Parts: sequence; C-alpha cells; structure tokens
Amino acid sequence: MNSAGRRRVNKPNIDKYIYLFSECSRTRTNGANVIEYSWKIDTVSINEKCTIELYQKAFLPYVATPTIATTPTIIRLINIQSPSTVHSDNGNALVNVNKGTILDISYPFLDESNTIKLFLEPQELSTITLSINNSISGDEGILGTTAFVLCLKITEFEPKVITYGAGDNVNINQDGGGFFLV
Repeated sequence: MNSAGRRRVNKPNIDKYIYLFSECSRTRTNGANVIEYSWKIDTVSINEKCTIELYQKAFLPYVATPTIATTPTIIRLINIQSPSTVHSDNGNALVNVNKGTILDISYPFLDESNTIKLFLEPQELSTITLSINNSISGDEGILGTTAFVLCLKITEFEPKVITYGAGDNVNINQDGGGFFLV
C-alpha cells in the first residue's frame, strides 16, 4: 500500500482458447478441395488490447504428396478487424493476392511453426472463418477428407498504468498544459 492508502491492483490476463474441429465447420469448396472453413462460437467480447494466435494445430491424417511437401499451407483469418494487416498489392488489378490476416505459414505435417500474434480491434466475435490454402493467390485449398483441429489463443490485457511522481501525484496544471492518461 502506498502512502495515500491506495493499492495498485492489476487485472489478471485471462487467456481464451477456441478449439476448431474440421468436422464441425461449414465449408466452401472448390472441387474436391475445401478453401474456407467457418465455425459459430460462443460470443467473445474484446474490449481492450488483445492478441490472437494459432496456438496449436493437428492435421490427421495428412498425406504429403510431392506438391504438398514443397508448398507450405497458409492459414488466414477472414473478416476479423485487425490493425496488424497491411496488404502489399494495394488494390492493384494486376496482382491477385488472397485477402485475410495470416495466422500461420507452415507445412501441415510438421508440428513446427512460428507464432504470429495479431492485435485485434475491440469487437464481438461470434463466427470464426479461416481460409486454409496451398496457394498465395489461388483457391487450391486442401483435400476435403483432411481432418484437423486448430486451437486459437486470445489474450486480452489491460494497458500499462502510467505513474508520475513520488506518490502518483499528477498535477494537470503543470507548465505545458498537462497530459492525458489513457
């Protein structure tokens, strides 16, 4: 407790894990391949600064053909608001790059992947839609017989507390017009 009788309390971060099973999804197909998976989930309210990442994945059974063995799978998050996304084609009509926020680029038959943490805007999530593709610009998808489970991790955290002075004594009438605490 500080001298003014106040205690500083931090809200604990509560991680939310969303498990997505291929058998429970609605799909959009291109021939024998699935190019988009969609799940309805219990509503997740994001009110503060938040990150989302692909925490774990398992493709069972996954058959590595010669084409697939040399081409990584790109998992994109569709229709989620994120300030982390910038598309390099900038609307160029000559370049066709699939849209969506990339969560993972790796070989599905390997457990290794580099985690991509994306910041999310405040929003309500009730549907998760993913594009799983073996192509940067086409709709190749993956075989519809491929079963998988993906685990998304959402971590919401409070902004850091700003303190000033010996006893958190902020004087807004200081020279310079003061400052705002966000």
